[in-house]
Amino acid sequence: FGSDFTELAQLFQSDSVTRIVAMRQAADNRDQTELIRLSHALSGSASSMGASSLAFLCKTFEAQLKSGPIEHVKMKVDAIETEYAKIDARLRLLLTAD
Repeated sequence: FGSDFTELAQLFQSDSVTRIVAMRQAADNRDQTELIRLSHALSGSASSMGASSLAFLCKTFEAQLKSGPIEHVKMKVDAIETEYAKIDARLRLLLTAD
Protein backbone atom coordinates (compact mmCIF):
# COMPACT_ATOMS: atom_id res chain seq x y z
CA PHE A 1 0.00 0.00 0.00
CA GLY A 2 2.88 2.38 0.54
CA SER A 3 4.02 4.76 3.24
CA ASP A 4 0.96 7.01 2.95
CA PHE A 5 -1.29 4.09 3.86
CA THR A 6 0.96 3.16 6.77
CA GLU A 7 0.79 6.69 8.17
CA LEU A 8 -2.97 6.88 7.65
CA ALA A 9 -3.54 3.49 9.27
CA GLN A 10 -1.40 4.35 12.28
CA LEU A 11 -3.19 7.66 12.72
CA PHE A 12 -6.55 5.89 12.43
CA GLN A 13 -5.49 3.37 15.07
CA SER A 14 -4.32 5.92 17.60
CA ASP A 15 -7.23 8.31 17.03
CA SER A 16 -9.79 5.51 17.20
CA VAL A 17 -8.52 4.23 20.53
CA THR A 18 -8.63 7.76 21.94
CA ARG A 19 -12.16 8.28 20.63
CA ILE A 20 -13.45 4.97 21.98
CA VAL A 21 -12.02 5.69 25.42
CA ALA A 22 -13.68 9.12 25.29
CA MET A 23 -16.96 7.47 24.19
CA ARG A 24 -16.84 5.23 27.25
CA GLN A 25 -16.30 8.23 29.49
CA ALA A 26 -19.11 10.18 27.78
CA ALA A 27 -21.41 7.17 28.19
CA ASP A 28 -20.54 6.97 31.89
CA ASN A 29 -21.27 10.70 32.21
CA ARG A 30 -24.45 10.42 30.09
CA ASP A 31 -23.05 13.15 27.85
CA GLN A 32 -25.15 12.73 24.75
CA THR A 33 -23.64 15.75 22.96
CA GLU A 34 -20.13 14.37 23.32
CA LEU A 35 -21.26 10.92 22.20
CA ILE A 36 -22.75 12.45 19.06
CA ARG A 37 -19.53 14.32 18.33
CA LEU A 38 -17.33 11.28 18.90
CA SER A 39 -19.49 8.87 16.94
CA HIS A 40 -19.57 11.33 14.03
CA ALA A 41 -15.78 11.72 14.08
CA LEU A 42 -15.15 7.98 14.31
CA SER A 43 -17.64 7.32 11.53
CA GLY A 44 -15.79 9.71 9.25
CA SER A 45 -12.37 8.26 9.89
CA ALA A 46 -13.70 4.70 9.56
CA SER A 47 -15.26 5.60 6.22
CA SER A 48 -11.99 7.05 4.96
CA MET A 49 -10.25 3.77 5.88
CA GLY A 50 -12.87 1.66 4.14
CA ALA A 51 -14.09 0.25 7.46
CA SER A 52 -17.72 0.34 6.36
CA SER A 53 -19.07 -1.86 9.15
CA LEU A 54 -17.58 0.39 11.83
CA ALA A 55 -18.73 3.50 9.99
CA PHE A 56 -22.27 2.09 9.81
CA LEU A 57 -22.35 1.32 13.55
CA CYS A 58 -21.15 4.83 14.35
CA LYS A 59 -23.58 6.52 11.94
CA THR A 60 -26.48 4.51 13.33
CA PHE A 61 -25.46 5.34 16.90
CA GLU A 62 -25.14 9.03 16.02
CA ALA A 63 -28.60 9.07 14.41
CA GLN A 64 -30.14 7.35 17.43
CA LEU A 65 -28.50 9.82 19.78
CA LYS A 66 -29.75 12.77 17.74
CA SER A 67 -33.29 11.38 17.98
CA GLY A 68 -33.22 11.67 21.76
CA PRO A 69 -32.19 9.63 24.76
CA ILE A 70 -31.53 6.00 23.92
CA GLU A 71 -31.25 2.82 25.92
CA HIS A 72 -28.27 0.52 26.19
CA VAL A 73 -25.71 3.19 25.36
CA LYS A 74 -22.85 1.21 26.88
CA MET A 75 -23.80 -1.87 24.86
CA LYS A 76 -23.68 0.20 21.68
CA VAL A 77 -20.24 1.53 22.62
CA ASP A 78 -19.20 -2.09 23.31
CA ALA A 79 -20.33 -3.05 19.79
CA ILE A 80 -18.33 -0.19 18.29
CA GLU A 81 -15.26 -1.19 20.28
CA THR A 82 -15.63 -4.85 19.26
CA GLU A 83 -15.89 -3.92 15.59
CA TYR A 84 -12.91 -1.60 15.90
CA ALA A 85 -10.86 -4.44 17.45
CA LYS A 86 -11.53 -6.59 14.37
CA ILE A 87 -10.40 -3.81 12.05
CA ASP A 88 -7.37 -3.06 14.20
CA ALA A 89 -6.30 -6.71 14.03
CA ARG A 90 -6.55 -6.68 10.23
CA LEU A 91 -4.59 -3.44 10.00
CA ARG A 92 -1.86 -4.84 12.24
CA LEU A 93 -1.51 -7.82 9.90
CA LEU A 94 -1.31 -5.56 6.87
CA LEU A 95 1.21 -3.25 8.48
CA THR A 96 3.50 -6.07 9.62
CA ALA A 97 3.35 -7.77 6.20
CA ASP A 98 5.43 -4.97 4.65
